[in-house]
Amino acid sequence: MAILYRDMNKDDVPQVAAVHVEGWQEAYRGMVDADYLAALSVAEKEKSWAAWIDSENTHHIVAEEDGRIIGFISVGPLRTPPPGMSPIRPLYATEIYAVYILSDYYRRGIGRGLFAQAAARIRDMKQKSTCLWVMDKNERANRFYKALGGERCGKQFVEIGPSKVKDVCYGWRDISVFE
Repeated sequence: MAILYRDMNKDDVPQVAAVHVEGWQEAYRGMVDADYLAALSVAEKEKSWAAWIDSENTHHIVAEEDGRIIGFISVGPLRTPPPGMSPIRPLYATEIYAVYILSDYYRRGIGRGLFAQAAARIRDMKQKSTCLWVMDKNERANRFYKALGGERCGKQFVEIGPSKVKDVCYGWRDISVFE
């Protein structure tokens, strides 16, 4: 069956919240405290997504198969610049805030499809660059971002529950590589 990419709407919130929680639990197993991951709540994520969906200048795109949301990506203005980036002449104008795909759908081109959709939204914002933050130990995601032409351009330490983890930033000066 074909994958449909489209903008997220309010009716999608429950499915997106479920993908978000499952995505965290799959991707960060062994990297983040197990009890913290087990305690993640779809209901709490639904509340968060209900607020995020209306965020100004933020775009949320879902990947859907047979009416089931199997992944999503969110992109908007830069919120967390890489360390040392000039605020006067920033290297990156936008940021990919989240990208998650259900593990049963890995390696089927859905990530590339979501990034192509994000590139279109970035162009709609009259921009051509983006970056994203990912856990350094998330080897699968790091390989994917490198394969998409991302260049590591920063690092920071963040607390996730009781865990302190290293995040790395990948940047793309030209989003045309997503197409």
